Amino acid sequence: MVRRVTTPRKPLRNHGPKLRPLESKRWWIIATVILLPALFLLIQFGYAPFSEVQNQHAVEKAHDDELARNPALLAKTERIWDSSMDGWTWVFPGVVSRKALASTEAILFGRTSVPAGDSEVARNAARRVGGYRTSSHCGTGANNIPVCTPVGRYKVTLTGNRRQKVQIVGIKASVVSQRKPPLGTLLIGPTEGGGPIDAVFIDLDSADKEAVAIDEANNPTDRPFVDVESRWTEEGEPLVFEVMAGTKHQSEYKWKLLVEISYGGKRETIQVPANEGDTFQTVGWKADWPYGARYKADQATHRFVVVDPSSKGHP
Repeated sequence: MVRRVTTPRKPLRNHGPKLRPLESKRWWIIATVILLPALFLLIQFGYAPFSEVQNQHAVEKAHDDELARNPALLAKTERIWDSSMDGWTWVFPGVVSRKALASTEAILFGRTSVPAGDSEVARNAARRVGGYRTSSHCGTGANNIPVCTPVGRYKVTLTGNRRQKVQIVGIKASVVSQRKPPLGTLLIGPTEGGGPIDAVFIDLDSADKEAVAIDEANNPTDRPFVDVESRWTEEGEPLVFEVMAGTKHQSEYKWKLLVEISYGGKRETIQVPANEGDTFQTVGWKADWPYGARYKADQATHRFVVVDPSSKGHP
């Protein structure tokens, strides 16, 4: 007879009370309704600032990339005239007859339906004859006698095009071409007198062609403008300059403006006008140069009168 030996089983360990179905359901509700949303909020609070910073960096980079497609300064230029000093002086390449100037004279002195004076219609009439209008910058010389230099006078507006401040650290001219000025005919109109103006002056005959400051007597100084005045601009903020570039020689200059700038640890040079084919112009003139014909505007008779070629000095 075989005896079967049985080993007594060890009692199972008690791992804690079993959750009743109702209690299990309650914990599931607590986890889904309270704990999971709380955990989600904690993650959001931690991730949201990081995400916002990343998004802001992406937006700034996209904005910087868009700005970088254009120069750090956006330039707008305009030829301007100061009737107080410029008067109504024109030079012509060829000898112009008195008859050819009749229509311009009639407009300038108001013998037409067009208002008298320096109107665009009068300018167009002179241009049709082939003329170039000139400007002058007049300072105060000895015994308060004006000392005038032919100039090209331009309003130059420079607008910041970077998120950083753009500092102007240098202004000078670059000559594109130089040739003899028109010496066919000189026509000098009246001026109205004037005082000092706030502007920068460039001597195109000089070696460095640096833009210099102007003193209280309206005379160009020997100090670069950027050494006297500090100018910087932020994005979208305009800086306006009146730039005059002059010559005392028998020269007609085509020139550009070179503006050296600094921003964000970088240094660049901006060319104004930006388009390769565009330039500024300065036409030299002087009353005693050998013109083929010379006229002046006579305020008493309201006519252009011929000036004796043998006379010296200003007509």
